[in-house]
This record gives sequence, C-alpha cells and structure tokens, in this order.
Amino acid sequence: MKRVALACALAWSVGCEFPPYAVRADAGESGGNSAGAGGGPLNSGAGGVAQAGTGGGATGGALAGSVSDGGSGGTAGDPNTSSNSPLGQLASDWRLTFHDEFDAPVLDTSKWNTVLRLRDTSFREWGGRQEFVADENVHTENGECVIVAENRRSGSHPFTSGALNSAGNFAQEHGYFEARLMMPSGNGFWSVWALTSLDGWPPAIYGAEIYGAEPATPHFSFWWQGSTAVQHQSYQGANDYANAYHVYGIDWQQAYLAFYVDGRLIKRWNNPDSQLSGSLSPSINLSIPTADNGAVVPDATTPWPAQLRIDWIRVYEKTL
Repeated sequence: MKRVALACALAWSVGCEFPPYAVRADAGESGGNSAGAGGGPLNSGAGGVAQAGTGGGATGGALAGSVSDGGSGGTAGDPNTSSNSPLGQLASDWRLTFHDEFDAPVLDTSKWNTVLRLRDTSFREWGGRQEFVADENVHTENGECVIVAENRRSGSHPFTSGALNSAGNFAQEHGYFEARLMMPSGNGFWSVWALTSLDGWPPAIYGAEIYGAEPATPHFSFWWQGSTAVQHQSYQGANDYANAYHVYGIDWQQAYLAFYVDGRLIKRWNNPDSQLSGSLSPSINLSIPTADNGAVVPDATTPWPAQLRIDWIRVYEKTL
C-alpha cells in the first residue's frame, strides 16, 4: 500500500498501527509546525521531524508529540486553521468505529455494496448519469480498492463504472470520516466522496467532488430538505487534487461541520445539526454525468479507462 511522507505521526488507542500522512501547506496559508512522536503503537520511540508550512496566510496550530505515549500533543493557534480532526489531538479523544485498509484479495462484502442502495431497493442506474453500475468494475489490488470507468456499453448505457458504499452495513451520526483517494481527471468524469443516507437523499455530506474537466475546482458541500425544497451549503476550492493521493476528511459534530484535505482545514460551517440529522454511510462513486445540467461529457480527449483508487477509509467517533 502506498504511503506518503511522515510529517506528523499518530498512535491510535485501538491497538493497531495505521500509516501516518503529511500535513500539506498550500500557498497563502502555513501548515504550522509539527513534531510527531513515533508512528507505531503506544510507547513507541521518537518519531517525525518538525515541518513548517510556507505562505503568507494565517498560521496553523503547533503540534507537540509525546515520546512516552506515541500520541500527538495539544493544539495551539488560530482555531480557524488549527485542526479539529484526529490530527493534532490525543488519540484517546477518538475511537475507531469502522475502517477498511483493502489489504484482502477480495472486497469485504460484509462492509461494502457495489450497487446503489435506497431503503430496501438496490439499483444500478440513476438520473443524470450515463453509466451502468457494475460489480466487476470494483475490485481490490495491491492493498487498494479500485473503481474503474470504461467506455463500454451496457444495455442502454453508453458507459460502465462502479460504486462503493456501506449503506445497510454501517452508518454513523457525527464523527470524523476520512479516505485516502486518487481521483482521475478527464472530460466526463465525476468523482464523489460522500456520506449518504439509506433512507433517501438528502441528507448528504459531500467531502469532495472533483469534475474531471475542471480538476482545480473541487467542491465541498452538504444538503438537506428544507421546508419547500432541497437546500445546500457549498464551497468551491482552488487546488488541483486529481491524479494524486490525498486524504479527504469530514469532521461532523453537533456544533460544526468541517472539511479537510491532507489535514488542512478547507471549510467549516457552524450548527449543521439544524439541517442534518440521522446516521450516514461512507460512499464513493466514479460517475459519468449527462449534459442535461451543463456537465462536460466524454469526448475524444477522455482517457479511458479511468480509475478512482482508494487506499483506505476510516471512521472515528469522539470519546469525550
């Protein structure tokens, strides 16, 4: 399984070792300083070196590691840029509730569906999409789960792709949800990392949407049913995350909803529980939209086949 460079290391209180990942600083905002302890189990030895971000924006929180417990110390700095995720907090503040490292030779069907689910119904096509959702377009290899989109007709659908979700198997209200993904670029591709409800849409939280034709404008949003119509809050980023591995985090608590990429706060809204309620399930799709809503569709430049690669998915809940 691919690993990114060690910049801050966390030791998890659940008794197993997870790979660390870097806290990346984008231009205009500094990533703060981090001095991590060992990346292994509790009571491991000294760990990562300090790494300071660059840029002229606000300064992130300083993270101080403890050699004795292998965890990460307290946070400091501007609360709008300091992490409210497991990054920079004590491991004892969080409990792992669900995860898959995709190291098994086949997909764990006790955790995952490769069809779309709504209440008691499973389906393989949905409005505004051109693809047929096929089981064979989702597989594991080399410690990853891979969703493949193909220029292959299936019935009335000109393309074939796959979907992955835990609907009916696992759902949680509030917590920290994260996935390490590589999403493709290319005209006609629409990659989505989301939390969705088995009972219907909305509610939904979109931890990252990347349109392959516009990879430098990722979208982060949440949706709910208003009194007369579906409503949403949305934020558009300005970084190209396509064709590289990134950790996308959703920190959903009663008091706030925050989105992260590689440990960096992207957007935060307060009081989401006035719109969001109920348990939601991790969901990842690689879709091919129709042109009905102005979406860019596949053309001669579209690189087939496309792959959305999932290194791991993890879900936590606060213990305090």
